[in-house]
Amino acid sequence: MRRAELQWIVLLLIAAAAGAQTVRSVGKQTYVDPYKAASEFDPVILPEHGKVEYQIDQRRGKPMLVYRFDYDIKISGPGVFNVRWSQAGGEETQVECGPLNDDCYVVLRNNEFRLYNVDRNAPYAFRAQACIKREPARSKCSPWSEPAYYLPYGAATCKIGFVWRAADPNDKVCVTPSSRSRAAADNARGASAACAPGYAWREAFAGDHVCVTLATRDETRIENASNNAHRVIDQSYGPDTCKPGFVWREAGPADHVCVLPETKVFTQADNAQAAQRRVEGGDACKPGWVWREAFAGDRVCVIPRIRDIVHRDNLDAVWRKASGF
Repeated sequence: MRRAELQWIVLLLIAAAAGAQTVRSVGKQTYVDPYKAASEFDPVILPEHGKVEYQIDQRRGKPMLVYRFDYDIKISGPGVFNVRWSQAGGEETQVECGPLNDDCYVVLRNNEFRLYNVDRNAPYAFRAQACIKREPARSKCSPWSEPAYYLPYGAATCKIGFVWRAADPNDKVCVTPSSRSRAAADNARGASAACAPGYAWREAFAGDHVCVTLATRDETRIENASNNAHRVIDQSYGPDTCKPGFVWREAGPADHVCVLPETKVFTQADNAQAAQRRVEGGDACKPGWVWREAFAGDRVCVIPRIRDIVHRDNLDAVWRKASGF
């Protein structure tokens, strides 16, 4: 019996035993107001759990990317997953992960999709969708997850079709290959204290005194301004820029912990209700409420479940930043 078929049998047995059990989720697509009672959930991919790793398949001897993702789901029958992958910036290819696909490892949690014969030096993007199959009724599927990336050169990895300009060893502005070649040719002429008429310092970076034509100087400025648009991960907000699908929580003015958009909405609501939840004349919370503790000195009062979510968000803060790739 094939490995995938054994996995599918295990999935069916677990689903049958679980019956109509509901698993709570704070995933992006089905975030539920934590102050209200839970109800039935649709399948949902948990975006904060998606990750991609480069490995060598020991059995096949082939390079591969392993995309792992989790989900919460109302267990009411066998599930499948659709995975879309692409070289970042290119067209997507869709694959169904089910019992007949040996490139997938399907269980209730910790699911894997394996993409073989990859280019280790190219960026890739993956998205997943969870589906419940209820034949002959129509399948019920979640929205697509936010992308998870393989970035061979970290957060500064360029989209397909772009390369680092390399006007100096630290220049990681993403440009077309022809612009990189032009920068190398300009560098060969060396820096100058002053430029001849009709030429100007290139200024690709601070202190760049290579003399180029005025047109090249202007194109260089455009390249610098367009850099984030040519990277796989936009870092317009500096080192605290969040990965796609996350935003700053802003529990306080300096709170740049990256969370799901719905978490930010409830955080702002908790801030607005802070005074009503405290004992009059102090910071102590009324019965049933606890300090949120999103950061040192945070005395906003919330229900215990919200504090647990906040603490988990704090633990996940580093890898939710774009710089954490």
